[in-house]
Amino acid sequence: MFFYLLLVLPVLSFLYTLLVSSQLQSYEELPKERVVRGEPISYRYTLYNKGILPSPPLRLYFPFACTRTFLLPPRTSQTFTFLLPTFFRGAYPLGLEKLEIQGLLGLYQKKRSFCNGSSLWIHPALVILDGKDPVPHYEKGWQEAGSLWDIRSYVPGDPLSKVHWKLSAKKNEWILRQFESSQEQKVLFFLDTQRLEGKDIALRENQLIETAVALIYFYLSHETPMELWCFSHEKLLQLQGKNKTDFEKMYQALSYLSFSSPWTVETLFSFLLLETPPPLVLLTLQISNELYQLLCKGVQKGWNLTLIHIGWKEDIKGSLEETYLTSLKEQQVPVYQLNPLDSITTLLERGSL
Repeated sequence: MFFYLLLVLPVLSFLYTLLVSSQLQSYEELPKERVVRGEPISYRYTLYNKGILPSPPLRLYFPFACTRTFLLPPRTSQTFTFLLPTFFRGAYPLGLEKLEIQGLLGLYQKKRSFCNGSSLWIHPALVILDGKDPVPHYEKGWQEAGSLWDIRSYVPGDPLSKVHWKLSAKKNEWILRQFESSQEQKVLFFLDTQRLEGKDIALRENQLIETAVALIYFYLSHETPMELWCFSHEKLLQLQGKNKTDFEKMYQALSYLSFSSPWTVETLFSFLLLETPPPLVLLTLQISNELYQLLCKGVQKGWNLTLIHIGWKEDIKGSLEETYLTSLKEQQVPVYQLNPLDSITTLLERGSL
């Protein structure tokens, strides 16, 4: 009888574990739909035993927290609440990574993996630049020439500098002036999205994106037309904006930007040498010899260029990259050097470094 009992126990352990496993239900409470980097995530995970049998020891593995081991009586639940910091932009793993159910007497163990657990996308933080123009040599806004030839009604997004105030007061509606030759001065943003390896690369990518977000928001808030160029998910991304209403589409594009460009920023710049582009803002994580040579050619052609380099200054000290940056400064190119942990506000609002 003892021999048969030894044979039956593993089977009973297996069946008991399967039965308890089928009676477990899980629920998760995700935070709000959009979470910005730096905001903590409040996340709740609940496991409920709807059966009439008590559970054997359960062990939960979370991708972001310590392992939890407990027993779950019949018709009861256990809730785990986590307050998680968000340090980086991108997909943040949530949910359960793995569940282990210990069988009777430890004779059997059932494991269940959750390879496709839930995740939440963390958006870049928006830094408001309330000070002076971070790139002061740019002439923002509408450049008007010629004589007044027409008037029209106001359309959302039009610059207030074109409002005909006396006529607007007389007609009790917004009226705008139109000139014979009105043209916009736009700013062209280039983002270098090559995938690099090195120290704190995620921090550097975050700083690059959030610097771009801050500048784009500043210009669109001041009704300076701009254009964004970069490679993302192996496609060339080109977005245009004129005012604050266009910021959301650019913010979304930068939120999901992929640093995996098969094209180098040198390729993007090479065809611009055929003509004189509008004022350029280049954000990059490194300055190669090829890019340096192209920038020098652009400066010689009269480019209105501003360079923003993201990286640890001590890492490039004494290197060719530092030599390239110094040379560009000597050619009157405004160069910003931001460490990955520098404050965007204090650096950009006091002028180029």
